[in-house]
Amino acid sequence: MQVSRKTVRGAFSRLWARLGGSDLAQTYAGDELPLRSELLSVDQMAQHGKLVAGVHQLKHGRPRDRLLSRLAENQNLLLHVHKLLTEAVKVGRRITPAG
Repeated sequence: MQVSRKTVRGAFSRLWARLGGSDLAQTYAGDELPLRSELLSVDQMAQHGKLVAGVHQLKHGRPRDRLLSRLAENQNLLLHVHKLLTEAVKVGRRITPAG
């Protein structure tokens, strides 16, 4: 299979868009099947790494600390899922175990 820069960028763009949204239903619901094989071979990954390194630009100054805000987002997501599961169990829905 021939993988071009356009194909790789498109795949990463779709993945980024799916993970970057704030609406949970939109973020995690999709029509695409899960990946069952490697996205890139070792050589393709090395080539992609060189491409990313080549276009990367350093910024001057101190970077913003995004870890705490990301952890807060994760906490909110986990609490939301906990609430959804608890409500589902209360109304008698069957919940399948995680895969």
